Amino acid sequence: MADADLDKLMINYLGDLDAAVRRLELTLQPDIMKAIEEVSDAFRKDSRWDGKCDWYDDDFWLAPNDWLTTGGVDHKCWFELGAGAGDTMDGKGGEDAFWLTRLLGICDGRLGFR
Repeated sequence: MADADLDKLMINYLGDLDAAVRRLELTLQPDIMKAIEEVSDAFRKDSRWDGKCDWYDDDFWLAPNDWLTTGGVDHKCWFELGAGAGDTMDGKGGEDAFWLTRLLGICDGRLGFR
């Protein structure tokens, strides 16, 4: 579709686009992340791993306790929920606008445990 045609289509449905983005950002993404946090935290507890499962507090990581460094203060390595290489998650420079498109692999970005 040509840019002019796409622009016209977007203007014609701007109210619908606004409602969809609002629902995605305020309801759908938070509900999905809450479920991911709950499942990940249950896994962490069942496996007796260390970690935090709080996406919105920028603290989402998991690690087995036997990965603790000497002294038990830090971990040698861990799994964290994060974006793919080079993705700053700010939606600029052609990056995906939503983290859900990354998680689902719908656009160019990626999101998962690494």
